[in-house]
Formats: sequence, C-alpha cells, structure tokens
Amino acid sequence: MESQISETSGTLLEQYNRGVELFEESEKVSGVQLKEIVMNAIRYFQSCSVLIIENALFSSNEELTDYSSNSLKYLSVPFYLGELYRRIPYTVSQDRLIALKQSKSYKEKFISTCIRLGILSKSDINAYQNETTANAQNKREEKIRRFRREKDINQLLQNLLQEKLKKGIDEEQEDDSDFERKTSILILENQSIKTIDSLSTLNQEIEIIIHMITEMEKKRWRNAGGFPACGTKTPSTSHYYY
Repeated sequence: MESQISETSGTLLEQYNRGVELFEESEKVSGVQLKEIVMNAIRYFQSCSVLIIENALFSSNEELTDYSSNSLKYLSVPFYLGELYRRIPYTVSQDRLIALKQSKSYKEKFISTCIRLGILSKSDINAYQNETTANAQNKREEKIRRFRREKDINQLLQNLLQEKLKKGIDEEQEDDSDFERKTSILILENQSIKTIDSLSTLNQEIEIIIHMITEMEKKRWRNAGGFPACGTKTPSTSHYYY
C-alpha cells in the first residue's frame, strides 16, 4: 500500500491546527497508516515554517513580551517537527538515522528558542546544558523534578480553563486575551520539558544506529575479501548527518 501524501493549503492557523490534529492521530495508529499520517503532519508543519518566515512573524531581536498572544503557539512548530521525525517508522538503519538527526536538529532549535525567550526555568536550562556531564543520580533527580513540574503545569492549565469558563470569556473575540497568553506559555514550557527528556534517549538511539551501520560496513569489507590495508579508514557514517 502506497502512502497518500496530502497537499497543504489554507491559512497559517488552518495548517497549524491540521498539523496538530494529525500529530494527535499519529499517537493512536501504527504501521503504514502511521507513516502516512506522520508524513502528512510533517508537510503541514513545514508549510507553517515557510509561512512564519514569509510573514516575519518572529525575530531573534524580539523578546517574549513583543509577541502577540495569538502568535505564541506557532513557536511550537519545531517541537512538533522534532517529535514527528522521530515517529517515522523507517526500517532501514540509514533512513532511520537521517530522520533522527532531523528530529534532534528541530528539538535543539526549539530548546534554544525557549531558552532565549525565558520560557525554560534556570533548573531546566542547567539540566539541558549539563546532560553529558551529570552523574546518574543528578539525572534521576532532574527527571523527577521535571515530572513534578509537568504535573503542576497541567494543573495550572486546568485552573486557567475553569477560570475562563466561570468568567465567560469569548476567546474568539479577545485574540490577545490574558488567558490565551498564559496557556500558550505554559504549553510551550511543558513541551520544552518533554523535549529535554526525549533528547537523552534520542542521542542514545543515534549512537546505537551509528554502531549498527559501522558493524554492517565492516561486514561488507569482510565479505569483499577482508578489511582494508592498515592505515585505510573504513567507510564513514558521517554522510548520514544532516
């Protein structure tokens, strides 16, 4: 069965919302259907990226307070792309490695943006920057702390929604509402916490696949008549890095 890749069209908001819908659908399926949904979602979010650039929606010279409330959600586009590239169900190691490197690139871009805009706490920034040097106990403690913060964020989001319903605020009429701004920032923080947690296992998976590719290349050398002469390097996996 061949995947049907959809053409994207519509406003930035329409394409973003469709991308999010497909992202959520991808959590409920597997196999060929998963690949089709993931690839379509990627197309929508990539189209969002183009529209964001064309409309100069964000600038590296601006701060979080400079962005309108109804534009904040679009900061999460790299988050979704990072998650989606990791979900592509490739079975070939080389293809899987390329997708994981793309995932890592988008995740790191998203974290960098959250750091620059002050969305991440100092504790999360330190944990992210010291991931490779932290010992097992510190990593475990940080993971527990982030888990608790995620629970707190979910409770805060629920409280905001209940407060909104009590006040009867019409979100469509108040695009720049305080409610939308607060919820968007909390969601971005929650996504950044998930991204920090996922980067650790993502890096481990990349290392495993690189090792597998290296072993397969060594096997090909052996099957071709033995290892290359002393001083000659075996084929590198560097050409799989994007």
